[in-house]
This record gives sequence, structure tokens and C-alpha cells, in this order.
Amino acid sequence: MCKACSAFLGNCELLLRDLRIFRVQFNEFNGAGQS
Repeated sequence: MCKACSAFLGNCELLLRDLRIFRVQFNEFNGAGQS
């Protein structure tokens, strides 16, 4: 695989991980606001 492709895939994995963390934090924030 070319370096550009592997770098792009690495960035996608980082983005997905950040989105997952953000979604968890957002859900916790919503849960705290409702209670």
C-alpha cells in the first residue's frame, strides 16, 4: 500500500476514534442533564 493511502487510513482511524469518544462524552452529558 502506498504511503499516502496508509496515512489516509491512519487519519480515518483517528477520526473514528475521536468521534466515538465524543459520542460517549455527549451521551454522558445528556444523561447528567436529564437527571
